[in-house]
Amino acid sequence: MIEFQHYGLYFGRNQIKEAQKHAKRAPFKVAWELLQTKTPLDLLTSTHWHGLRYRFEGDRDAGEQAALNLPQLLVDEGSPSLFDALRYTLIVAQCVELIRDHPSLQMDALRWFEWRANQIAALENASYVERLWIALAQVVIGVVLEREASIQAGAAVYRGVLEQDIRPAGFIPAVVDGKDGGSLHRFLLTAQALTLIAEAAGQVGLNLWGYQHRGMTIITAGLYPLYYRYYPEQWPWDEGITLEDSERLFRDYGSYLEPLNRQIGRYTKAIDLILSEIRPVYTLWGGGLLTLSHGVRTGWF
Repeated sequence: MIEFQHYGLYFGRNQIKEAQKHAKRAPFKVAWELLQTKTPLDLLTSTHWHGLRYRFEGDRDAGEQAALNLPQLLVDEGSPSLFDALRYTLIVAQCVELIRDHPSLQMDALRWFEWRANQIAALENASYVERLWIALAQVVIGVVLEREASIQAGAAVYRGVLEQDIRPAGFIPAVVDGKDGGSLHRFLLTAQALTLIAEAAGQVGLNLWGYQHRGMTIITAGLYPLYYRYYPEQWPWDEGITLEDSERLFRDYGSYLEPLNRQIGRYTKAIDLILSEIRPVYTLWGGGLLTLSHGVRTGWF
């Protein structure tokens, strides 16, 4: 049953309390330090950052600044690509949710998401990976506008991946086939999208993390590429991926490992190694400061 709450899009009050309680301990400490010292210059990142400071620190001035910035973001200047348009939508949606209860937020901002929803509904000829990010946008817009049908549409795509596409080993043929040099990149983008769908849906009461088909969950796919972070030459779907390539790809697109780690709830060596390299995890379009919102206190496992 969907129960709407507007807090952080991918996290709730308990996660904030946890981050505050363990602020001096790893991994939260480095994330708090980043939140308190970083000064983003561009408008989009600055608005998101002010929203995070409002939500995590209770900084009402930061929330007001985010609210003042927001109207400047609700414009159509065109996007270079479908991915850019989808990512922009996701960032603005989280900005709104982070300050949803701030008195300075103008609720007519929601009209912009009506327009975005209509745009997304008209999309055609998207690639497999793009369709997953469209599904994420459907879930996110459904949360912002309180439209269960939109959330369920995105969730149906998620379930379809588990029911039809993921192989028992964890790979997805439609993502890795092609031998064009981009298969690992596409796989990490896929894992990101599916993880964020599960997180956003979970915050409004729809448990997709627990959804399984023939014993497989999204965790099956999330774990699949981790071995190849350190042994990219053995990645079976492409040749020529170097250690430098895999390091860059996981740094850029490995943010999904924070929520995945939290869901697994036990020590996983590969996740721990990779997270130790990329923390504090901050991805503007991929959930935000995920080490702060989804970190697991050292010693829990």
